[in-house]
Amino acid sequence: MSDDPWDVDLDFEPAEGFRVTTDEQADGQLRRMARTKREIERIEANARREIERITADKNAAVKTLNDRVEVCKLRLVDYRRQLELADPGLPKTYKLNYGTITRRAGSTSVSVTDEDEFVCWALEADPSLLSVSPSKSAIRALTTATSLDVLKATAAKSETGASTRLVSEDGEEVPGVELSVGPDRYDAFAP
Repeated sequence: MSDDPWDVDLDFEPAEGFRVTTDEQADGQLRRMARTKREIERIEANARREIERITADKNAAVKTLNDRVEVCKLRLVDYRRQLELADPGLPKTYKLNYGTITRRAGSTSVSVTDEDEFVCWALEADPSLLSVSPSKSAIRALTTATSLDVLKATAAKSETGASTRLVSEDGEEVPGVELSVGPDRYDAFAP
């Protein structure tokens, strides 16, 4: 073992039932945790490099094959169009020994290109074209600091958190809304 305080034997495991009872032992566990995390990072970095190399090889091979598939597909679409010119009543699915060549109608989609203009028009023409959804941040702003502090204190004492109906600053219960605070989370960190 070296004099370096960060040099920890990662294979050494304390006896079963070991509990940290001193600051020195706690520091030892933090050093062990930091060293273990560095080892994890080293292994993950090596794995990432290997994955990147394999992925690059795979992508190059697959691109070549996908290009070949696209050329075949373009030739088959051209053949399908030739058949349609000769027979306008050709079925949507043209069957061959080793597969099919199909034609499907293009899909219809809608995109709103100017939302403000559309909303102004829809408000007058047909309001059912618009939808409204709750704004959680605006609802959260209704919460009084006192009620939130009480809820946080309750959640801190619980392993599952706490929740309550939301009451606005004027004392009115807000229907259909629940305010929740999750449990406190504990963790340990080492560099």
